[in-house]
Amino acid sequence: YGPTCSSGPLGGDAEIGALMCVNDLGGMFFFTDPLDPHPHISDVFALIRMADLHNVMHASNPSTGDALVRVLEKGLKKPELIPSFYASRVTPAVSWHESNPSGALYDKDAEHAAHLRMAACAGAGGGGATNR
Repeated sequence: YGPTCSSGPLGGDAEIGALMCVNDLGGMFFFTDPLDPHPHISDVFALIRMADLHNVMHASNPSTGDALVRVLEKGLKKPELIPSFYASRVTPAVSWHESNPSGALYDKDAEHAAHLRMAACAGAGGGGATNR
């Protein structure tokens, strides 16, 4: 079901990205060998980021691929189970970033205060692992 694309080093990631940009991709299977270095790893990261941005279901390993196939089988009979497969749905973060041009998704001062509290707890013996 759907197009078959070239291998990543031969432009497959660009082909998939193009399908996402024209809202013609409901899901993708993009496997890489985790033990093999990839000279095009930045392209792989860009593709995963695009999938997240466009809210596209994606499988990056056989286990996730198997689960995705099972969901798609059910979703073909009941489309309401996987609405993002049938209609483009950009992640909600996009609208947030458009309305907050500073780009700060979290309160940096609150994060810093939380780090200080954690450091204080660790220093008082309130955290950390011990060997028994």
